[in-house]
Amino acid sequence: MSRALLNPKAAEYLAKICGLFGSCYDGERAAAARLADQHVKQLGLSWHDVIRVEIYWRTMARVCHEHWPDCNERERKFVADMIKLRGAPSDKQLEWLTSLYERISARAAV
Repeated sequence: MSRALLNPKAAEYLAKICGLFGSCYDGERAAAARLADQHVKQLGLSWHDVIRVEIYWRTMARVCHEHWPDCNERERKFVADMIKLRGAPSDKQLEWLTSLYERISARAAV
């Protein structure tokens, strides 16, 4: 996975642009696609990175939820909140989730 991540503000902007992909007007769709692609590239990401980040953090949250007993009360609340999260996680949330996931994965591998 790329070290660059799609931060929540950038994700929100990208979602608004992508919302124009359904326009009735060919020119508007083309302009939105071009703008979205430029935005992703300016962030130092590829489309693969953008999609993988979304799938990746949700998968980590599900794995952590499946290993509920390995978490303390604070971590359980955090994981439950991540499972319900509708947008992208903040950088801090993603960092904590990654750390928790790595700890749980290391224990499960033993």
